[in-house]
Amino acid sequence: MRPVLLHFLTMLAIGNHDRLRRGGRLCAVALALVLLLLTGDSSLAGGKRKVKIRSMPPVVWSHLSENLWRIDDATVCYLIRSNGKALMINVGAGRALDDLAPTEVEKVDGVLVTHHLRPVTQGLPAAVAHGAWIGAPADEAKLLTEADRFWNEAPLRDMYIFKPSRVTPATPVKIAKELKGGRTLTWEGIKFEIIDTPGPTAGAISIAATIDGRRVAFTGELIVNDGQLPNYWNMQYTYGDYGKPGLRATQRSLHRVRKEDPDLLLPSRGPVIVNPDEAIAAFDERADKVLDLFDVKPLSGSLFSNNDHPLPHLYWSKGSYLLTGKDGNAILIGQSGIDV
Repeated sequence: MRPVLLHFLTMLAIGNHDRLRRGGRLCAVALALVLLLLTGDSSLAGGKRKVKIRSMPPVVWSHLSENLWRIDDATVCYLIRSNGKALMINVGAGRALDDLAPTEVEKVDGVLVTHHLRPVTQGLPAAVAHGAWIGAPADEAKLLTEADRFWNEAPLRDMYIFKPSRVTPATPVKIAKELKGGRTLTWEGIKFEIIDTPGPTAGAISIAATIDGRRVAFTGELIVNDGQLPNYWNMQYTYGDYGKPGLRATQRSLHRVRKEDPDLLLPSRGPVIVNPDEAIAAFDERADKVLDLFDVKPLSGSLFSNNDHPLPHLYWSKGSYLLTGKDGNAILIGQSGIDV
């Protein structure tokens, strides 16, 4: 702000009113800032500013079966009870750790994590402080154990990628068990099948188990609702890939989950999915349509050739699009140095 103010005041002092008129919008903003400073806005003048922190909604427990609970916290997580002990799948903000009354257990023995993104892992330090061990995907363990290193060395090369790679944990935690696809983990008589399910993140896993006589799969952010994605940005793996690698990876992952023949899918967002086959089939259909749109015709990159004409009024060339109208006019979207 200071350079803008200095520029405005300098022009005012030297009487350059013509430039003031030409830069009217900028000067209006600068003048507003000057007035705010003169009228004592302490936040602009460097004084202390009161920050309003929105309180989170209360934790909500839902009893899915005798020994299985769903917990709505910062995200959705789950608690399994066996032999008087508790195991959580993801932990959200960790607020449920302070009041386990619905489960009639005193503490959480351990936490299994499906992926590293902060909505499901931000409460891990609290879980460790409560005495819980942590199990996490082997391919993403370093993002949890070396979170400080990630933030110190975070590359700038992906700054244009929509994938939320910065939604990683802020605080490192110790991982006791690295979870790899194809292996099992047995806890208090319950066998958990670990499934590699890249999609929302490249190293994500899903966890299948039989609890209270039902086959369930904890799927993280792999799928939500009736066969949708939590967000499309997670599908992007590299700049300019349009999310195609992530979509294909998610499809393959859901087929692996389907092989476990689950009665329920338990995602980290949205409601419990009670018709897994229907939801996975719906996702397949939607993903195929999106992939087909991206691959509708080969794009050569030449100047509006026949091959670069995917729709009747749409032409493509080297990253630019020409949208033509019936009246002979056209709109050029994104000029990439082409000779219009």
